[in-house]
Amino acid sequence: LNAAETLEKLPGFNQKNLVGGIYYWDAWTNDARLTVDVLCSCNKKGAVVLNYFEVQKLNAENDSVQTATVFDKISNTEIKVKAKIFVNATGVWTDDVLSRLDEATVKRIKPTKGVHVVVPSAKLPKTCVAIVSSVSGEKRFLYTLPWEHDLTILGATDTNYTGTADNVNVSVDDVKYLLETFNAGFPNAHLTMKDVVSVFSGLRPLLKEDGNKTGNYSRSREYEIWWTKNNFVNIAGGKLTSFLSMGKHCLDVVAQKFSLSASATT
Repeated sequence: LNAAETLEKLPGFNQKNLVGGIYYWDAWTNDARLTVDVLCSCNKKGAVVLNYFEVQKLNAENDSVQTATVFDKISNTEIKVKAKIFVNATGVWTDDVLSRLDEATVKRIKPTKGVHVVVPSAKLPKTCVAIVSSVSGEKRFLYTLPWEHDLTILGATDTNYTGTADNVNVSVDDVKYLLETFNAGFPNAHLTMKDVVSVFSGLRPLLKEDGNKTGNYSRSREYEIWWTKNNFVNIAGGKLTSFLSMGKHCLDVVAQKFSLSASATT
């Protein structure tokens, strides 16, 4: 697009040194709803879905996990789950689950925190996503994402995180950084704290890497599959956009090791 066409798509965008833009199409999803839909799909295919159950202990003998002791957070009851094969696909909780094996394990996950701010959509483009440069000096980009109910999501930060995965906080500095970045991209928006409808944050389940990177944006988003016990396989890393292919790859690895008929579908 030339400069005029870009401004037509992104009204209010910073015109300084603007030569043009690129317009392309991608996917839009409600990740929380997607997670529930996946659970429902598994249930329809015969899976027993135990939501709100916490794995408290993995009981192993002779290099194989025999049972998992799980706790129902709703009924406050404990049961044991038997299985021939266990798959640990728990994202940022991967190391926590591995610790239930009662053995020393090398940390595999080094998450980063992503904070998002929700504002009314009136001051920003409503028909497409806009990508803007970070104001912090990092060579990374942030986005405005038109959402439901005349709201827009601004995101996201990308900072190291060492706290608990069960309670990821949002700081005032996180919110100010996002508002400053999008005010630079859209000078007439004049976004302030009063425009903030809500905030939320999540953790990227990035794999721990050797050496130092120049920034979190340069860290790999690839994933790994590895065996901890003879029948206990882990899959970690990756991105939401590739979760289907990751799942199929993991099942293929299991099927190959145990000579199972590969009947997995998407």
